[in-house]
Parts: sequence; structure tokens; C-alpha cells
Amino acid sequence: MDEKNVFAAMQQEAKPKEVPTNEILKRDTEKSGGNWKAVYSALRQQINNNSMRIMRANNSLLVYKIIQPGVIEAHLSTLDNPNVLLKSVKSFNNALKKSNIRQIITRTNNPQIMRLLQMADIPVSVSQMPSADGNVQYKLQIQVI
Repeated sequence: MDEKNVFAAMQQEAKPKEVPTNEILKRDTEKSGGNWKAVYSALRQQINNNSMRIMRANNSLLVYKIIQPGVIEAHLSTLDNPNVLLKSVKSFNNALKKSNIRQIITRTNNPQIMRLLQMADIPVSVSQMPSADGNVQYKLQIQVI
């Protein structure tokens, strides 16, 4: 195999197989114990009436709503491995910056998300709060730079 073909093969290996958007949402909803059909129906209705929006990068989705000019509330659904997720987060940051979004507010129970944002050089402030199930939940205020 010549050098050109080796490089092409390496790129093919590095690119994750694209999973349909509804499958990413379904797996995320089921993982958190939600009703997939109800969530999908509600989200579809909110997207159609423009109260929610969705962005995709690789196998990650950012579902968000604008809560005031320049500020969104968002939820991340992903099937990406950590390296690809880092690229996806940077892509979301760049797209949001071009849309004049300056701050993202979100909640998570996964402390690795904060580490990922630090690796992407995205400023974030974190506060801890109890969740409904009694576990720790984090409220993140992410600066879009």
C-alpha cells in the first residue's frame, strides 16, 4: 500500500460511523430512564415552533433554547468517544460564537464534562446542587469564546 492509501485508510479509521440523530436522542433518553417516544414528540414539536433548536457535530447533539439574547440553556447528547467529543464541543463553541451566543447554562451529573471543557479551553463556572434523586448535580455556566 502506498503512502497516499495508508493516509486515506487512517482517516477512514479515525472518522466515527455516523449514527442517525434520532438514535442519539433515543440512547440518551433511555440511558437517563426517560420515555423516548414522549421526549422525541415534545422535542419535535418545540423545534417546529422554534422554541428549541438542535446542532450536530459528529455523533453529538446540542439541544438548546434561547432564554435571553446571547444566553442559551442546553443539553448535550453524545455517542462520541472522548477525543471526538472534544472536537464536537469545540465545533459547537465556534458555531455558537458566530451566532452571537455568549453563555450556555446547563446541568449535568457527570463531572467529566467540566474536565472536557477545560481541555477545550472553554471557561466554565460550576456550582453543586442536589438532584431530585439525591445525587450530586452540577450547574454549569459556560462562556462562549
